[in-house]
Amino acid sequence: VDPGRLPASRTEGRLGAGAGPAGLLTSLSHWERLEGLREEDPAARFPAWMAGEDARMPRHRVDAGPRALTDLRRALRAGGPVLLAGCPFHDTAGRALTLEALAEALPDSLQLDVWSSEAAKARFYRCDQGKNVYGTMYHVREPEAQELRMGMREVRGCIATWTKRLVFAETVLMGADGSVPKPGELPEFTPAGEKLRSLLAGLDWEWLQRFLKGGGFGAFWQLRLQCGMRNGLLPAQYESHDRLLFQVAGRRRVLLLSPSHALEGVYPFAVHHPYDRYSMVDFDAWDQGKWPKFEGVRGTTCVLSPGEMLVVPRLWFAHVQELDSGGLTLEARVGPGSRLLPADAAPLTLSRRLEERVAAMEGVQEVRHWLGLIGRGDEMDWIDPSTTRGYKRVRFCTMVRDEVERSLGGEGALPEFFAKMCDGRLQPTPWLNANFREPLYLLDRPVLVEDTRTEQEKAFPEFFRTKLRRDG
Repeated sequence: VDPGRLPASRTEGRLGAGAGPAGLLTSLSHWERLEGLREEDPAARFPAWMAGEDARMPRHRVDAGPRALTDLRRALRAGGPVLLAGCPFHDTAGRALTLEALAEALPDSLQLDVWSSEAAKARFYRCDQGKNVYGTMYHVREPEAQELRMGMREVRGCIATWTKRLVFAETVLMGADGSVPKPGELPEFTPAGEKLRSLLAGLDWEWLQRFLKGGGFGAFWQLRLQCGMRNGLLPAQYESHDRLLFQVAGRRRVLLLSPSHALEGVYPFAVHHPYDRYSMVDFDAWDQGKWPKFEGVRGTTCVLSPGEMLVVPRLWFAHVQELDSGGLTLEARVGPGSRLLPADAAPLTLSRRLEERVAAMEGVQEVRHWLGLIGRGDEMDWIDPSTTRGYKRVRFCTMVRDEVERSLGGEGALPEFFAKMCDGRLQPTPWLNANFREPLYLLDRPVLVEDTRTEQEKAFPEFFRTKLRRDG
């Protein structure tokens, strides 16, 4: 091969310029190219050891014969994530869903939920303002992502022109009464008009109905639109419902983590925290001293390309990175149906229930304290059983211990489970407010007052206070 005859853009390989014949070595492995990654794509925003080549998610197809369909049904019954290529729901009709078409179809009166973040961080945490109460132990003074409201035309303009800040937009396109709508009988959307109705009517709703029924899913209840920019990140977060992600435009790198890792290294925020359901770990810059168990977390990954669908089961953490600007995703939210939760999800669901119950009984600030007491068996040192409140506490602690034994099996699971619940969790999160400064302080100016106190007034301040009051 004559290196001089290869394109100039391919003259640098994985080992750098001049490392060998141009174009023969690249920075991408074979499986990364098969996944649809490109040389110019941003680097993965999670440690490489979390998902190696053996963690790639297999792609299923519905048009690859009976054996492929059998494999697809088996994967759906297993209850884990499923990646489907050539999805009939939107593979053809979805091509008409572009930013330009949506900007024309969605009226300016329909305001999208938009999160804006500095390009240096490009992370979109959704802060639950209902839990972000001033003065509480979990109060976030200034959320990392700024929340805005924009029309679709404005969102398209931001995606096309913004460089110092990135945006992520989301809105509900349609809600249903529990059944999958038929093409000719689409329910009323948000105030969107006939243009959006004609765009969505072209999707294969009959196929979706068959898929949900065959996969054991529950009722279809919402379809959402998501728009993102290159390298924007939706940090690891789980939901209480199953999600179907239909990629319409652009690509996404998705890392999925099993709920078994929730209390074994992912460190989710407390239930009463404004960032509830997110991981506290910064995947971009892991702090081993603060989150030591994160080193053992492993996940499964894929690159979600246009025409593909990803099933994200409930309680699975999804860490999503946009690879292209102007990416469009349709998210269908569905009920659980006959799909049972796996046994490894029990600690996460149980921990949520216990956090809520202990907070209702003792207050949010006391959750960690009382869970630690119950786990060590020291609760009676803090209870006066002769009082009404003490009697209620005894019954409550007994109920908590019984529920853990019933859910996880055996009394021996108590200390370990409560230790995992409290490890690195259920305490203030001061690093979220580390760089916050009270806005009024920005206008502060020092005021110097002459010290007119006498020696006697310095020795006895009450004399000086009397003088000040007398002088008004």
